[in-house]
Amino acid sequence: MVAKSKDSLAAKAIQMVYEFPGNLQKGWEAEPSGDDKYVIYRRDGTTREVSIHTPVRTMKGDFMPIKDDFGVLIIGEWSVLIGRGINHNLHARKLIKDNTYLVLDEKMTQLGRYTIGDKVEGSPVSLVSGHLIKVGENVIPVMPKKHDVTLMVMKTPKEDGLKAFINIIEKGNAMNRRDGARGVFIRPRAEGEPAQFVETYAGQRVVTAKFWLEKNEGKVTYSYRTAESALKSNILTKQLQESREVAIYAGIDPEDYHEYVEISQKLERENSSWRKAGMAVSVGADFFKPIGNDKDFNREP
Repeated sequence: MVAKSKDSLAAKAIQMVYEFPGNLQKGWEAEPSGDDKYVIYRRDGTTREVSIHTPVRTMKGDFMPIKDDFGVLIIGEWSVLIGRGINHNLHARKLIKDNTYLVLDEKMTQLGRYTIGDKVEGSPVSLVSGHLIKVGENVIPVMPKKHDVTLMVMKTPKEDGLKAFINIIEKGNAMNRRDGARGVFIRPRAEGEPAQFVETYAGQRVVTAKFWLEKNEGKVTYSYRTAESALKSNILTKQLQESREVAIYAGIDPEDYHEYVEISQKLERENSSWRKAGMAVSVGADFFKPIGNDKDFNREP
C-alpha cells in the first residue's frame, strides 16, 4: 500500500532480500557437458546428466530443466548452482560500487569486501562467470537480489499507534507500493520490548511483525509471520486459556489434561512460523524506542 501525500514520514526501514531461485540444493553442482546438457554432481558423490530439451522425471513429476539468468539450473522446485569447486558455505552480494562484492558466511557474518583485481593470497580477485567470483582459493557464488521489503511509519495517529505500511518492492513490478500490508505501528511500551506491526485480518487484530532496535540504532532485528498464522495463534491461545481453566476447575493439573497438552503443542508449532531478518533504518530510529525516549516526537501516538 502507498501512503497518501498528506501523511508525513516518521520512520523507514529497508530489508534487501538476496536469494537464489528455487529450493537450492546445497553441495550440488551442475557442469555443462555440451549440446545443452549438464552433469549434476550431488553432495553424496552420485551424478546425473540432464538436457534442457528433455523433461526430467522426479518424485514430484516430470519437469523441463531451465537455465536461468543467475547461473542456476532449475528442475521443478529445486535448483542447482552451475559451476565446479564452489564453496557452498559462503556467498557474495554485488554492491553498488562497480565490481565490488561483499562476502558473507552461513551465519551472515561479513568476511570482507572485494573488488575485481584486488590481490588475495597472491592472486587477483576475478569473476569466474556472471554468478561466481574467485577470492584466493575460494570460488564463491554471487547471490542475486530478489526484492526489498520496506517498512514505512507515518506520523498519522491510527487506533493505538501510527499508520504504517509494509511493502515488497520488486524490480519492474507495477504493483509496487500498491499491494502491500497496511496496519498500525505500535511503539514499545518499555525498554527491551519490541515495536509491533498490527494488521486487521478476518475481523481480528493480529501481530504480524516485531522490531527490536539494535545498539548502533542503524538497524532493527525483526520477526515476521503471515496474518493467517497470527490469527491461528490467537485462536489457539484463547483455546489454551479456556482449556486451562477447565482443568483447574476440575482439580486437574493442566499439564496432565490431554486437551490442554494437545492445544499447547499446536500453539508451539504455529509459533514456530515466525521468521527472523534484519532491516537498515534510514529514518526515525527513535520511533523504535519506548514512548518518551524519542527526541523529536515526544507524544503518545
